[in-house]
Amino acid sequence: MAAKKTTTTEKKEPTQVAYVGPEVRQPVHITQYQVFRNGLPKEVEAFIKERTELKRFLVPVEGLASAMSDLNNPESLLARKYAEAKGAK
Repeated sequence: MAAKKTTTTEKKEPTQVAYVGPEVRQPVHITQYQVFRNGLPKEVEAFIKERTELKRFLVPVEGLASAMSDLNNPESLLARKYAEAKGAK
């Protein structure tokens, strides 16, 4: 008799996230659509904690297509926040 496999529905933290916000050059360099694997580098994590409004631009890679679609829709919340963040450089 074969053993039955059980699956869990635990939600894991994404191991890859993409940044879909405007480019940041100082004090760290982050480009739009940059992918981070296995968490953010310490410098980027510290910068995101400082500029909490940029956290919304970190999306799981699986959701990248949806985020890109939202950015192309000027009425979406993500597109409006992108415009605000870009103007706040």
